[in-house]
Amino acid sequence: MIQADIDEISFVCLTGFSGVWLEYESHAIAVADKLDELLQLRKYTTHYKQTEQSFAGYNRCIDFDNFNILLCYHSDLPNMGIYLKFSGQGLKEYMKMRDERGAPISYIELVQQFMKIKDYFGGEARVSKVDFAIDFIDEGLNVDHIHKELQQSSIQSVVFDKKSNKLNLRKNNSKISTHAVNNEVQTIYVGSRKNKGNSLLLRIYDKKIEQMSKRGIFYLQAKESSDWVRFEASFRQKYANQIGEDILQCSNNQELAGLIFRRVTDKYQFYHETGEAWIITKVMLAYANNDFDLLQANPTRKNDLVTTYYYLLKNSGLESFMFKLQNIYDDPVIDEFFDAVKQHFKNEYEPSKDTLSFLSKNREKLLHEPKPWKQLK
Repeated sequence: MIQADIDEISFVCLTGFSGVWLEYESHAIAVADKLDELLQLRKYTTHYKQTEQSFAGYNRCIDFDNFNILLCYHSDLPNMGIYLKFSGQGLKEYMKMRDERGAPISYIELVQQFMKIKDYFGGEARVSKVDFAIDFIDEGLNVDHIHKELQQSSIQSVVFDKKSNKLNLRKNNSKISTHAVNNEVQTIYVGSRKNKGNSLLLRIYDKKIEQMSKRGIFYLQAKESSDWVRFEASFRQKYANQIGEDILQCSNNQELAGLIFRRVTDKYQFYHETGEAWIITKVMLAYANNDFDLLQANPTRKNDLVTTYYYLLKNSGLESFMFKLQNIYDDPVIDEFFDAVKQHFKNEYEPSKDTLSFLSKNREKLLHEPKPWKQLK
């Protein structure tokens, strides 16, 4: 199975603000509020807060769902604009929550809604960073084998030749680096990952291993797959700006999927020493030039029973708390703790609308699956 997707996306708007410096923060707050209204960020996230932490140079940030989504501005620097960032997980969970509550939004509509900010405040609005992902699931690919093949191959990019007035292929001389575990390459980087100003970066990695180790939002899908290799191209600056405009020209998922394949193959095509394109490249080019709906159309939220169970064990601090109890009090303390939790649950807990919606949609399906603590064995 081959799928295309948008992983992360970030936006910037530079409004037509022309007031005095002391008025800018009030203006920035008004813009941020309007963006929240246009995209309904607070409504379709679990929690949000003003954070003291700065991000990417911005000193005022609203954090949605533990930095999965960030809405930022700098109180003293109007030229930095208002910044909105969706992480990969944040984007999927936001879209899934909207879908569950009967207000779905597509990637195309997401970009359209952000761009509407110009109608209220003037100025410019653009995509500042976007990650396009192409997944090969159960296609027999292996990242270590890809790296070995790369050592005998070249990467080509599409460039415009002014002399011939045509698009031609030219060797991409980007630096190639890797991350290996037990001498087996699990991630390949084409381009500099240290240089944050770098406008292009390709990451080829084992998505199955990543999701299994993190218990990520695609954990169950990864567990069921035999192999899963992701080609993830990160576009910044002028490339991202242009891609934002390209997305606005798409009218459906088929066109957006084709755009993802075209932009990735514009910058990264793989060729053997003989000059023949890799099968991977041939497949991507075929999808770039035909009308296939390969877009990941069913976003996943990290609120299923398995990932919640794993979060409680590994990330919530529960086991650390239990360890402290065990080493301070007498032996029955763990049983006493869980008795207190059960009593609180029985007497005081009130399920949220989101929890009730989750049960309504998923209870029957989950009844036929192993219990969470058995799936993670």
